[in-house]
Amino acid sequence: MKITSRKGALAVGAVFAAAAIVSVGGSAASATQADCASWPNPGSATGTSTVYRQDAGRFGTYVELRKGTLNGQ
Repeated sequence: MKITSRKGALAVGAVFAAAAIVSVGGSAASATQADCASWPNPGSATGTSTVYRQDAGRFGTYVELRKGTLNGQ
């Protein structure tokens, strides 16, 4: 497979990363709210935009690569 754009490379990388997470764990991850308490809430990011969107091909699902500012970063 030949990747002809930066966005294409990002999308392929995101798909492989997601596949690796699923295949390494073998099942859906389970975390409690306490496990995630220190994680920043991406819903409170500012200046957000979609960098790339890819149809996942089933049931109207899709994957997005988004960027924004959260806690000054």
